[in-house]
Amino acid sequence: MRGITAAQFLKRIRLVHAYDMLAEACSRTTVTKVCAKCGFGNLGHFARDYRSEFGELPSDILLRARMRHRALSRDGNR
Repeated sequence: MRGITAAQFLKRIRLVHAYDMLAEACSRTTVTKVCAKCGFGNLGHFARDYRSEFGELPSDILLRARMRHRALSRDGNR
């Protein structure tokens, strides 16, 4: 990629991985766990960078994923 440093590229890869993990989250997933699993040491910096990249907080997508997971669970139990 042109126009970004290697560190910026790697951060983007880690952020996309975090997005994927949060989007497919189960009820026990937390932003803190995803942050750590993706190699971010500071939760505040992770949230800032995530919002800058995707336009929303990591907790926003986690909430949507949990709601979707619950809805699918309810539909499967009918």
